[in-house]
Amino acid sequence: KDIGLAFGTEGFRFNKTKITDGAGKAITFPIVLKPGEKIRFTGEFVAQRGGQHQVTFESVSDAAQMNADNTVAKEDGDVVSIWTGTGAAQNWSGTGDETTICKSQKDTLVVSLTNTEATTVNVKEITLDPPSALLTILTPAPFALPQGKKEVKIEFTPAGPVALTPDVVVKTDAVKDSVKRIPIKATAVGYERMVSSAVNPKETVIGKDFVYTLSIDAGDDLALSNAKKLTAKIKYNSNYVTLDMSKISVGSSLSGNFTIEGTPSKQILGGGMEEVTVVMSGNSKLSGANKIEVLTAKFVVYLPSKTSGETDPINLEKKVKITHELYNDDACLELKVTNESEVTIKPICVDNLRSVIISKTNYALGKVNPNPVNAKGGNISFGVGLKGWTEIKIYNSNSELVSTVVAGDLEEGEYSARIPIEELSSGVYFYEMVSGPFKSIEKLVIQK
Repeated sequence: KDIGLAFGTEGFRFNKTKITDGAGKAITFPIVLKPGEKIRFTGEFVAQRGGQHQVTFESVSDAAQMNADNTVAKEDGDVVSIWTGTGAAQNWSGTGDETTICKSQKDTLVVSLTNTEATTVNVKEITLDPPSALLTILTPAPFALPQGKKEVKIEFTPAGPVALTPDVVVKTDAVKDSVKRIPIKATAVGYERMVSSAVNPKETVIGKDFVYTLSIDAGDDLALSNAKKLTAKIKYNSNYVTLDMSKISVGSSLSGNFTIEGTPSKQILGGGMEEVTVVMSGNSKLSGANKIEVLTAKFVVYLPSKTSGETDPINLEKKVKITHELYNDDACLELKVTNESEVTIKPICVDNLRSVIISKTNYALGKVNPNPVNAKGGNISFGVGLKGWTEIKIYNSNSELVSTVVAGDLEEGEYSARIPIEELSSGVYFYEMVSGPFKSIEKLVIQK
């Protein structure tokens, strides 16, 4: 039979017109084939798939098939032979990757190469088009790609906000689709917002309060930010003002979403400085590009203390600076301080106020007796110059409130308060008295 010039479904073909005899001379069917003579023809095979292929080749003649004893086995002399071929299939593909990270981080993209056939594909080269100094191929070529998957890792190290969309170009020895371009996407985001504060009013006098506001100024849209925690640190000179710890609240922009964690803490620093730390956490992240009011607080202006012989400080105008820092839990968001607030305490007539002189007849916070205090306990002596609400509180060395010794309206006079020694362990403490315009802090040591 003439299979023909076209390849069959199994991938075989031969050309009937090119069949030759033993001398290489073309022949035409039918022919007489004498003993010892032969015909020759060439077949071609192109694999249509992986694995074994097979066709039947049949020659038709009038020759009888003989047995070994020269008896006729079969009158029909048709001969059937089987042609077989094996196809080595190559079928491979690639899958890209994408990532979005903060500008200060790094990440690894993974490109997957898959060979679905048994024939190994050899990867000769892997490049990026276009190349980038921010992308590094960690899986070097050449390497073999047997049946299965292999990961090609690419490290992304951004230096700032950037978006890269190169192709990973993979060159192989495959007969078909030897080169493939696999797209990847690497994005780094970063936000920068300014933080400012304000006081209202900017000028005040002793005995008057003022409001302090801390805000994140309008700027980059925080659409991809994950900031859900803010920590504010507010520092000021406590010789003239103090932050009312009971009058701290989240700002209007965060109300209903953010809350203050626990109780704000106050740390007593050197040189009359105090620092208040407020931690706020939210049910959802910060968002938007508009101004964000973070917190508001009330400051109290006190009558400053003096010792005998000093110039009366209430006759002089005072300027008090309030500085701030604001931190968040998202590495993508950078908060920068833009200003510090300043409040002016205007001078007042001395005839309207009594100067506070540390003595036994006016406002006073005395030393603890004994100090160090032992297991038997001790007392705090103090004086109230004007009738009013008076508090004495004890803080540990971490500026955490551990005990309230006095809290109530007291008449003018001298007092003594017992230290609750049973509630306190050995260590260093500070006790603070606030009464009307008076405020003072002393050190206390407990040694049981």
